[in-house]
Formats: sequence, structure tokens, C-alpha cells
Amino acid sequence: MPENNNDNRMLISAMTNVTPDGKNSFRTALFGFHKEAVLEYIDRLYSEYAGEEKRLRESLERLEKANAQLQEKSDSMDLQLDEMQQKIMSEISYVDEFHTLENSYKSTIDQLTQEIEVLSQGDTAAARKSMKKELDKAADRIEDIRKEYDQTRSKLEAEIAQKESRLQQLMKDNQQYQEEIAALTKANESR
Repeated sequence: MPENNNDNRMLISAMTNVTPDGKNSFRTALFGFHKEAVLEYIDRLYSEYAGEEKRLRESLERLEKANAQLQEKSDSMDLQLDEMQQKIMSEISYVDEFHTLENSYKSTIDQLTQEIEVLSQGDTAAARKSMKKELDKAADRIEDIRKEYDQTRSKLEAEIAQKESRLQQLMKDNQQYQEEIAALTKANESR
């Protein structure tokens, strides 16, 4: 086979004639076309086709590998996304429990306040003093619980906000990976 484009042109010109309309045609021999010219032309076309086929197969393999890697990343992101959603739901449940506890303590305070009012209308100073001590203890305990609740609530709200932000980023990344997979799949299908 010829080594470069100049050799190709010389070989083609030796094998073919240019017709008046600018097309190449094979030189003719005594009983038809020049056999060597036709065989060389077929070999050259086959060689070009084989090179292009090899290049396309390598490109397809690279695209399939990239597609598989993106699919793995997408699957991993889906798992992370599910885990984050479960954690957020768990933490929301935990915050709801605190709200329930807070409402319970508020109810207890209201009940004790009503009892004090009833007792304050009576004449027993000892009973009022005893109830006042119980109310003070309950109020102190409720205040401690409220502080603990507020600290935990602030901490959970910060964690939830952080995890929601991470969840949004994971969803965004996942969408991008899905689009890349779709583009690679479409590119693979069109080849």
C-alpha cells in the first residue's frame, strides 16, 4: 500500500482515468477493467474502512465506560439522597416530640396556676405556701426543660437546614448525572 497522500494520488491516477465530468473511472484492459487497479482500490477502501471502524469502536467503548461510571455515581447519589431523606424525617419526628412535650408542660403550668388561684381564695396559708413551693419547683423544671428544648431545637434546625442544603445539592448533582447519562446514551444510540 502507498505510504502517503502523494503516493495515493499517483496510484489512483495510475489506476483510473478522469472523465470529462470530473469523475474517476477505472482504466480498461483487454477484457474489461484493469484487475490490479480494481483490487488495489478495494484494498485501499477496506483499509480506510477498517481504520474508521476501529476508531469508532474505541470511541464507543470510551463512551460506554463513561456511561457506566456516571450510572454508578447516579446510583450512589440516589442512595445518599434516600439516606439523607430518612435522617431528615427522623429529625423532624424528634422535633415534633419536643413540641408535644412543650405543649404538655404548658398544660401542666396552666393547671398548677389554676390550682394556686383556687387555693389563694381559701384561708389556709400553709396550703398556699406548699402549693407555691410545688409551683416554683415545676416552673424551675419547666424552665430547665424549655432551655434544653430551645438548645436542642436550635441545634436540630441548624442540622436540618444543613442537610436540606446538602440534599438539594445531591438532587442537583443527581439531575446533572442523569442528563449526562441521557446524552451519552443518545450519543451511543446514534452511532
